[in-house]
Amino acid sequence: MIFRVAKFVLAILTFVTMSGFMGLKHHSTNCKDWDELTKEEKQVIESISLKVLENLKNKEIDKLWNSSHSAFRKAVSLSQLSSFSESIIKRLDNIDGAKILDSRVVTFKGSSNHKVVCGSVDTSSDKYLSFWGLDGIKKLVVSVVIIQSKPLERFLTLRFAEEDGLYKLFRFELGINSFKEKDAKYYEVLGDKWTKKDLYLPAVLAYNSALNLSQLGQGVENAQFLRISEKLKSSSETEIFKSEIQKWSSQASDCQIIGIKFIESLFDIAPVINYVSSNKLNPSKTELEVDKMYNYFVNQYPGVGNEFETFLFVAYGEFPKDPKKNYQVYRVPKTF
Repeated sequence: MIFRVAKFVLAILTFVTMSGFMGLKHHSTNCKDWDELTKEEKQVIESISLKVLENLKNKEIDKLWNSSHSAFRKAVSLSQLSSFSESIIKRLDNIDGAKILDSRVVTFKGSSNHKVVCGSVDTSSDKYLSFWGLDGIKKLVVSVVIIQSKPLERFLTLRFAEEDGLYKLFRFELGINSFKEKDAKYYEVLGDKWTKKDLYLPAVLAYNSALNLSQLGQGVENAQFLRISEKLKSSSETEIFKSEIQKWSSQASDCQIIGIKFIESLFDIAPVINYVSSNKLNPSKTELEVDKMYNYFVNQYPGVGNEFETFLFVAYGEFPKDPKKNYQVYRVPKTF
C-alpha cells in the first residue's frame, strides 16, 4: 500500500546531477543566513530574485535564458525552458507585493557537489535548512520568494550560482505556501489533534497536506518538513490507520485503496484517493462505488471533509504495477 505525497512543485527541471557523498572529496563550506547578510548583499539577492519573477510574469523567456548559468543552458534547451515556464506563468496571477521569505549564501572551498546544512545542524531547530550544491561552483544563493495571492499563496524557490562575477540562475521551482490562509502549520496541528483522538485516516490526510505546503523544492529540507514527514510516516504505519483504510475500501465491494496523494489545480488543492475497482470501469458502476466510499467517509468523520473541500477518487481497472504503462482510469470528484 502506497501513501505518498505529490509535490506542489509544478515540474522540476534537473539542470544538474545531485549525488550523495561519493568518495572522500575534500570540501568545506561557509553558509550565511539572511540575517547575517549585509544590506548590499540583501539588495542584490532581492533584485535578481524579483527580476526572475518579473521575467516569468511578462513571458520574457529570452531574458531568463540569457541571465541563466551555463550549466543550466547546457542541460536544458530554450524550448524546454519556454514550455516549463508556461506552466508557471499560468499560476502567476498577481506578483505585486512579492517579497523574500528567506535566503542563504554559501561559499565553497573544494568540492561543491554535496549537501549543505545552514543555520543549525540540529534538524529540529527552526534555523535548520539543507539543500544541494552544484558541481564546480564557488558560491551559491538559495532564495525563497513569497507571492501573496489568493486563494493559493505561492512561493518561488530560486537557486543562483556565481559565474563571471554575477549570480546566475540554475534552478527554479514554484510551490504552494498556503490555501485559503491555511498553511503547513495549520494542517500539522490538525493532524496532531486527530491522532490524539485515534482518527488516523484524517490525520494522514492532514499531514499529507502539511507536508506539501512545507516543501520548498526538490532536495530542500527544513525542520518543519522533516518533522511532518516523520509524523506522516508513523501515522500511516499504525494498525488503526491500516484498519481504517480497509474499512473504507470495503464499503464498495472488493475495492482496494492503494494510495493517497495531493494534486494542485490553478486555484485549488485536493486529496486524491487512488483505488483498484472491483468492477469493469464505467460511469454508472464506478460512480456508485465512489458514492459509497464518499458517504462512508462523511458519516464516519463528520466535519473532516470541510477541511479539504474536494476529494478526487481515481479508479483503476487493475493494480498499476508498471510505472511505464498507461493505465485506464476513471476520475470522480466529490465536493463537501
